[in-house]
Amino acid sequence: MSVMSRDAVVASYPVQLKERTSGFRGSVFSGTDSTGWLSMRLKVDVVDEDLEAEFKVSPQSGMPSDLIPLFQWLDAFQATRQLRIRWPEGFEAHSEISGPFWTEGNPVRFAEALAYLQERTGIYWNMPLSYTDEEASEILTIAALMKGEIIDFSWNGLNLNLDQTFPVARDLGNGLPRPSMLEHEIFLQQEGGKIPIGRMRTVLESARLADPGTFRQDLTTDRLAPLAVRLVPGDSDRAQRMLVTQAPEMHKESML
Repeated sequence: MSVMSRDAVVASYPVQLKERTSGFRGSVFSGTDSTGWLSMRLKVDVVDEDLEAEFKVSPQSGMPSDLIPLFQWLDAFQATRQLRIRWPEGFEAHSEISGPFWTEGNPVRFAEALAYLQERTGIYWNMPLSYTDEEASEILTIAALMKGEIIDFSWNGLNLNLDQTFPVARDLGNGLPRPSMLEHEIFLQQEGGKIPIGRMRTVLESARLADPGTFRQDLTTDRLAPLAVRLVPGDSDRAQRMLVTQAPEMHKESML
């Protein structure tokens, strides 16, 4: 089955038709794809020379790498395109696509990111049948970081333990906004445990202490212990994330 844009193939995908019911006006075929997610019912009316194709997706357990071709094919469904169905014997039929297949959102980006993470880490698990926006965002973000991408984002607050011995502590204690950089190890939490990803660096364009007065008071209590502080944007709320190493070695969170 090929999704066509005029004479060009946008995406193609196979389905095995296992059942056939025939009558005076034609035949009805039904079958599934290799993943079991996609079922198809094809009605061929030889009297009116009409073709009607119906598709249904039934999510079930499967590897993300196996599901990507299906998701990409379904993503190609657009009202301006046509569906060309070709039998192995060479017979062809065409049908207009009435509209997009997905009504809520195509999981193809999530499946691609998950498959990439599994290939890079060598740890494989079935794609979840449901996931929250937060879980999807985590997978997409970690995959992007592992590909070497720099992620721009905005922020409104950050809690951390600040080592008093770093020079930045005095500037922040004076209430001055300044560029700041943080590094810590990140992990992907799965049912089987934590998968080490690497060391992530977060660069804040401008940050200041939410309560510099309390911080200055805490400095006089114990010069060795890190202090729990909250950072808020200074002159800018822009920031970046990047992966500086993919070694799973653990390090204490630090601020430079």
